[in-house]
Parts: sequence; structure tokens; C-alpha cells
Amino acid sequence: MIVVLLIALLITLVVPSIQSLGSARLRSESARMIGLIRDSFARAALSGQTYRIVFDLDDQSYWLESSSDAVALSQDMEKDDKSGFLDFLKENAENEKEKGEVLSGPEFKPVEGGLGEKQKLGEGIRFYGVWTEHLSERIREGQTALYFFPDGYAEEAQISLTDDPNNEKLFVLVVDPLTGEAKTEFEEPPIGTER
Repeated sequence: MIVVLLIALLITLVVPSIQSLGSARLRSESARMIGLIRDSFARAALSGQTYRIVFDLDDQSYWLESSSDAVALSQDMEKDDKSGFLDFLKENAENEKEKGEVLSGPEFKPVEGGLGEKQKLGEGIRFYGVWTEHLSERIREGQTALYFFPDGYAEEAQISLTDDPNNEKLFVLVVDPLTGEAKTEFEEPPIGTER
């Protein structure tokens, strides 16, 4: 009876610490992603190039690319104006979905150094979903990218991370397009709520 009581006591102590370890990894991965978002926003503004973080939801990885091609929104455009490159992205997304065709566009290359290489999410962490401004709906598989323009503008985005097999525990990074800052939510808000 004493042995059973001791085992029960050990289980009640060990299970919460294992769960908090998973939460710590999820918080750490979220912080790393927020740092990359801030860095990408700053790189675009300082270099005059367009940057994008490519998310591979099937491989649970991401990396940073840049393009020196002219893909920036016009300086005289209102930030809410969806013309220019964002229209190109939307049309491209629709073509890929409907016809399996990809429009030709600016050439992006991985940045030099570690950020241009595939970064795998931490052990037990995975993307639950990603939505960016040029997508009509949140995606749960495949690849997409979050764009940062040299005029100090990023796409509005939501990046959902989880370490929970039932997808009940989420860290959703909501990216502000005007500042490049990401705040953390604990459930997926409706898409496009920052407009």
C-alpha cells in the first residue's frame, strides 16, 4: 500500500514537470520566431530589399530569403491598398490552387548564413497553421511565405505553433504590418482582424 502511494505521489510530481518542459520549448520556439520576424522587418527597411520567411508546414521548417528585384509596394500607396505586389501574390495563390500554375515573379534566394538554411522547429513543436495577408484562408499544409517590404511594411500574418497532439494548446503569433512586431495569442483569431 505504501509503495502504491509513493508511486502515485511521484506520478503527480513528474507529469506536471514534463508538461511544463513542453510549454517551455513552445515558448522558446515562439520567442525565436518573434526574433526572426523583427530581424526580417529591420533587414528589409535597412537594405532596401524585400525579405520573406518561407514556412514549410509539411517539413516543420522555415528559412529566410531575400530579393533585390523590385517587389516593394509603392511609397505613395496607402498601406491598406491591396494593389501592386500583394495583388500579384493573391493571383499567384489562386492560380496555384485552381490551375496548378505558378506565375513568374521576383527571384528570391536564401540569405547567407544560418538563417538562409532550413531551420527545423524544436522537438515536439509543429506548425498548426499559417495565414498571411495574400492568402484567402489559413493553410495547414504545404508552403507559404511572409513578406517584408523595404518601405517599412510587412504582411499581416498569423503563425500558429503547438506542441499538443490535440491542438488545444496554441501559441499564435499575430504580426502587425506597420511595425513588424508580433504579439502572442492563445487561440487563432479570425483572419484579417488587424485591418
